Amino acid sequence: RLEAVAGVEFTRASVNSEYRQLVDNNRQPITQTTTLGQINIMGSLKFALTERGRQISTLAWVPRRVVPYVGTGAGILWYRLRQSGDFVDVLNARRPIFTDVFQSTDWTPAAHLFGGVDIRLTRRLFATFDARYLWAVGEMSRPFTGFDKLDLAGLKTSAGVNLVF
Repeated sequence: RLEAVAGVEFTRASVNSEYRQLVDNNRQPITQTTTLGQINIMGSLKFALTERGRQISTLAWVPRRVVPYVGTGAGILWYRLRQSGDFVDVLNARRPIFTDVFQSTDWTPAAHLFGGVDIRLTRRLFATFDARYLWAVGEMSRPFTGFDKLDLAGLKTSAGVNLVF
């Protein structure tokens, strides 16, 4: 009922934004794009809450149709926070609006808890539904000096297909 699992996850999200109260010298909106990319390399222990099946003879085994599971794990997470676009500098009267790119990249330890269910579709094909909560905190690098740490924690859900052979 206990399995060791290793995995790699890739995620990326990007959001466009603009200032509501301010415009640049050409009366155009002041816009930015914020992008967060992550690569999570992890190892986990997965525990089936019920038996995965039953043995009916020395040569025959019948898998269960539905097997719920829980698990925990840890790993290392690479992240890149990137902000690009127009920015407002209230301390610079000669050049209050400027275009730039700010980026913070690093590796940080990560831990997670998860739960889900494996559903047998055919003799060798299973569907998997999973919910995972990840804990990780990143340090902000030079362009973000004075900012709080980057909270990378959050809930992730996934669905997949497993082929048993």
